[in-house]
Amino acid sequence: MSPRGAVDYHLVLAGPISQAASSRGAFRPLLVDRVVLLESDALLTTGAKVGIATNVHKDVWTEAEIYPTPRPNLLALDDGAVARLAVLSRA
Repeated sequence: MSPRGAVDYHLVLAGPISQAASSRGAFRPLLVDRVVLLESDALLTTGAKVGIATNVHKDVWTEAEIYPTPRPNLLALDDGAVARLAVLSRA
């Protein structure tokens, strides 16, 4: 996450949730299961710390999801964008 004012939004393309284990020697295909658009200033007001591995509260993450479950937020994906993302999904 960037310091206040550096960027307006963070776009997260998230793959499948995996076990906390080494991925050495494992096959991990490029998959996009979720897309989240987080507003930077709003994130900082939730107490999120700036760093490499930023922890985002689950309710903030869920509210910011735009794919596959569109939430009423800053951006709505059109049918074409949803179709292109579906190609990268396991579904």
